[in-house]
Amino acid sequence: MATKAERKEMKLAAAEQVMVAGPTSELAQAAERVDQLAEQLDVTEQPVVASPQAAILAVKPGMVYRGARAQWYALLVQYDGKPVWDFLAAAQADRPSKYGARSKLCGTPEPVKGWLRFFTRTGVAKY
Repeated sequence: MATKAERKEMKLAAAEQVMVAGPTSELAQAAERVDQLAEQLDVTEQPVVASPQAAILAVKPGMVYRGARAQWYALLVQYDGKPVWDFLAAAQADRPSKYGARSKLCGTPEPVKGWLRFFTRTGVAKY
């Protein structure tokens, strides 16, 4: 087993080897290889990424809920066929429910994205 001083010497030696090798070693070779592959694959255009404004909300009709879920579902149904961004903006402005008395966050509005995620996970909403 190496002593503390020996381990320190080994770390210093390893650090010196890395510094001597410099950026022209394996890292530079890997970067050159990536550039070569990019040229072969002709990766010049950026992929098109859909923005949240473009996602259309689809809501399953006729679901029955009670309490806060019913309030959020009613708001969600109003935005069926509209962009998700519109639902998020409307719900952020006027949230249907707040945390209950048993919560540490009592009286503060519940997060909009959490409710959208709930309805998405349960298959009621898609976007």
